Amino acid sequence: MAKGGFATVYFGRDLQCNREPVAVKLIRFRPDLSEWINRRWKLEQKALESLRHPGILQPREAGITGDDQLFIVTEYVEGVTLQAVLTRGSMELDRAWARTREICEALEYAHTNGILHCDLKPDNIMLRNVGQSDERAVVIDFGTAVFCAPDHSIMDSNRAAGAADYMAPDRLGGTLSTATDVYSLALVVFEMLTGVRWRDAEATAPTESLLQRVLPPSTTEDRCTKLTTVFRDASAFDAHTRTRTVAEFQRRLTIALP
Repeated sequence: MAKGGFATVYFGRDLQCNREPVAVKLIRFRPDLSEWINRRWKLEQKALESLRHPGILQPREAGITGDDQLFIVTEYVEGVTLQAVLTRGSMELDRAWARTREICEALEYAHTNGILHCDLKPDNIMLRNVGQSDERAVVIDFGTAVFCAPDHSIMDSNRAAGAADYMAPDRLGGTLSTATDVYSLALVVFEMLTGVRWRDAEATAPTESLLQRVLPPSTTEDRCTKLTTVFRDASAFDAHTRTRTVAEFQRRLTIALP
């Protein structure tokens, strides 16, 4: 089904549960990273088991195979990745906004439970029942998740892993926080609306122009400028000046969108 830097995901069936479809994530062993991989596997287990939300991938089982290979079994999400949809261009405004709300709700739930995703990107968002009236976004792959203590200090970090195109600068140094996920979220939402990656936006056309193309013709220039400001604030290089929470980003989007 998918292959990443440290794991491969296979389609399977649960023989103890009426052959229901499942996803099986096998973590590849690397002698030079065995301790780190084992720690990340345990943290991903803990993250998934802590998060029971319809917008987050749900776990089934985890363990070690007979040949000492680490695995995690989760529900199988019938659908495609957001990345697969975006390869065809931007999404219609109503559809993009509906999926944005669902992603925001899932991330906010994770943050409330002290977990940062730290690798949010279109490949890590599934669209269940894609193209149907009950289509829904599901956030997957908590393999680089970070846990925060009650005082918001970081209990475990994984700064180097993740997709560079959507990675917040603070992943490479500085303090991780909910703003770390806000950065990635803003880039994903912008791409859903425009079909263009944020980092390529100015090279393609002025950001305001890209947004104007996909917004209703009646959208005023002032509203388009405000929407651009929402994205710029949420993707600020300095985490201290960036939009701090998913709820605040969603609130400002709700006001700015026509």
